[in-house]
Amino acid sequence: KLNEKYTVDEILQAIKNYATILKDDAYYFKYKWTLSDFLQRGFEKFHNFEIAKNNYIRDRSLLLSEKDKYITVDQWKEKHDI
Repeated sequence: KLNEKYTVDEILQAIKNYATILKDDAYYFKYKWTLSDFLQRGFEKFHNFEIAKNNYIRDRSLLLSEKDKYITVDQWKEKHDI
């Protein structure tokens, strides 16, 4: 049913997003699905990387606000007393 609503590229991107979050310690989501389970249960959770990233990030302070996307690392460190 996914192929009726989404392109193959969108499905592959969701799988890549899932793999990225699964492998990165910055995220707490670690549940491993079979491909079939992912397509049934996980696709909607991972098809948009920005949403998935926000949902599963371990430390919410690592997320940048819209206005902070353009600050330097030094500015970010200063803002967070690092």
